[in-house]
Amino acid sequence: MSVGKMLAEKLQYRFINSELFYRYLEYYFDDNISVSELIKNLENLKKNYKLILTIEQLDEQDYNYSGERASELSKNNELRKAINSTIKNITKKKGYVITRHDTTTNILPHTELKIVLLAEFET
Repeated sequence: MSVGKMLAEKLQYRFINSELFYRYLEYYFDDNISVSELIKNLENLKKNYKLILTIEQLDEQDYNYSGERASELSKNNELRKAINSTIKNITKKKGYVITRHDTTTNILPHTELKIVLLAEFET
């Protein structure tokens, strides 16, 4: 379990790992779907309030699904903007712990509290 998830549980907040948005899109949508279609699907889920519930239900097997396309998708600026906007909208009210790339700089630069963890691995 990640530090972010443990913190969310301790504070009784909802946990969002921004990387899961890309994993979700990779897992549930065909490789042949264009980025504009992915964004359209993201918008439809957001309108139906199903997005966070669906992403929270990804199990470890879903999460570890190849990751190659998720990595490619995360490099697409149009899709990144749509996902970042979605996270901003979801977290307008307090009560969230959000982790991963872009969170402190692009998604929520003016949030009240930021915790940045740095780690060095020694072998």
